Amino acid sequence: ENDIDLLEISHDTIFQDDPNTGVGVGIGSYDHGNYRRISINNSLVTIGAGTTGIELIGTQGNRVFENVVDMTYSDPNYTLAGISALSCTENNIACNFVTSNTGTYSNPWSQYGYLTSLSQENDIQCNDAENVNNGFEFDGNCSMPNRFKGNLMNLNFYGLNINSTGAINKQIHRGNNFMPG
Repeated sequence: ENDIDLLEISHDTIFQDDPNTGVGVGIGSYDHGNYRRISINNSLVTIGAGTTGIELIGTQGNRVFENVVDMTYSDPNYTLAGISALSCTENNIACNFVTSNTGTYSNPWSQYGYLTSLSQENDIQCNDAENVNNGFEFDGNCSMPNRFKGNLMNLNFYGLNINSTGAINKQIHRGNNFMPG
């Protein structure tokens, strides 16, 4: 039996400047399959020396929406992700804004606005990745037919990167926009 049905992290200001802990807000796999819902919304996460703004690992059915993740103060030599979903299912990542200052940084492994790896059936919609090296990156099986929609890739070195093992299934034109960097 769950002790909490909904945990909401809302209207917070978080500054992550510790390279040892690395994550502004992290939700871990202990919640996978427990139907405990976690909502992270309307928060500002600034990354100084950390690695990730908002991180979901092994989660199911959570919502990450209307957040701002600012990576403009970070060192581009760190592997950084504004918002990451690793081994997740059925999460809703919507209407977030991730910004940095590495849109022209040529190291393809330097920063990710949104990093999704081995995560299926997630809704990734209405998000904005601006001036980030990799706007949206998909690694491994990220099957989500027609669920990647209405996203803006603005001034990024790579707006959308599906790596050699990445797959997101068929995406009929869903209103994603690519603005040149």
